[in-house]
Amino acid sequence: MKYTLIFSHFFQFFSFAFTHFGLVLCSSSLLHRVGS
Repeated sequence: MKYTLIFSHFFQFFSFAFTHFGLVLCSSSLLHRVGS
């Protein structure tokens, strides 16, 4: 039970970080496109 809880926590954090990274990448590429 403990392992599943840790895994769920890790998965949540990973998905959050991945989404945040994707958003930053998208916004930066968009800004770059607008700049040039």
